[in-house]
Amino acid sequence: MVEITSILETAQKIIAANPEPVVKYRLLRDVLCVDSENDELKQVKTQIANNKWVQQLQEEQWDDGSWGRFHTQDTQLKQKITTTEVGISRSIHLGLDLEHAIVRKARDYCVQILTNQVKIRDQVERSWGIAWWNTGIQKIVAASLAQIQPDHPVLDPIRQFWLNILIKSFPNGVYDRNSEIKAHLKARHIDQARLSKYALTSIKKNRALQMFDKYSVYLLGTDVSLIPPICEKSYFKELWERGIGYLEVPPKTSPTIHVDNKSKFGTWLTSLELLSFFPTWNTYVKNHMEWIWNQRNKEGFWDFGAVSPINRTALPLSSSWRKKNARIFDWTTRILIILRKYSFLQKKRD
Repeated sequence: MVEITSILETAQKIIAANPEPVVKYRLLRDVLCVDSENDELKQVKTQIANNKWVQQLQEEQWDDGSWGRFHTQDTQLKQKITTTEVGISRSIHLGLDLEHAIVRKARDYCVQILTNQVKIRDQVERSWGIAWWNTGIQKIVAASLAQIQPDHPVLDPIRQFWLNILIKSFPNGVYDRNSEIKAHLKARHIDQARLSKYALTSIKKNRALQMFDKYSVYLLGTDVSLIPPICEKSYFKELWERGIGYLEVPPKTSPTIHVDNKSKFGTWLTSLELLSFFPTWNTYVKNHMEWIWNQRNKEGFWDFGAVSPINRTALPLSSSWRKKNARIFDWTTRILIILRKYSFLQKKRD
């Protein structure tokens, strides 16, 4: 059984072992939940700047606040941070917030895109269809901004646009793809009757029209109170069973079938973390949380091994995994954060 007391004690145990500042900061802030004015928290926050990965983010960030293209990688650009959305996600996982210049610059860049002050450098993805590119990329940028500052007012009309489509996609509380398509077309003032058969087929296959990708989850999940409760439950169930677009690992699946596959396990865990925005999450994840809880080693820590390249936004936290216990502390920090949220919600529910 997941125990809040053990979660907090494990966090304290790592802190006592003097981990790297990013690990210590995230444990203090996100597991022990100390006050923002806590002296120890404020002190360790200043030390994060020395982290190898934070320095990498700073060195590779462009003057405009981006890391080059936003969503599609430029393979000719020799950077470790492959896209702006990766840079933003990496910053958040490393514990950076709006008090740090990296995040402020990235926030301002997102706002400038969404207010049409600057254009992104990405080429149009032909698989999306040119007609849907602008709407799709707007959602991607908004999702990144939502990770940084979920209450930024520029997000309000974008959230409302996708929220309206979401609600209409679940008539009578059940997902209906045709209703979703109609909602998309109506939102864009497009007469479906005037579309060719080819155009309709293209729309039905179009990723930019889907409500089940990770960008929709970030955008809507960071202000989940806007979603009507019945719709939230139905939406969550669909995400749980089908998986989140761009991650493609259904959260409902047992972790035992993924744990030996580094990329699959990483995306499975990321899916659980993303879905934790939703109130319904806590009623679905008990067996998964219990499985994770039981993977502790004899010291009470977790270590799921190396991380695949597609999962290197959440980890590593420490500058080097060659240091003693660094990988174990990083994995344990990530696991404690999700278990802390589960145990808190479970206690609140009880």
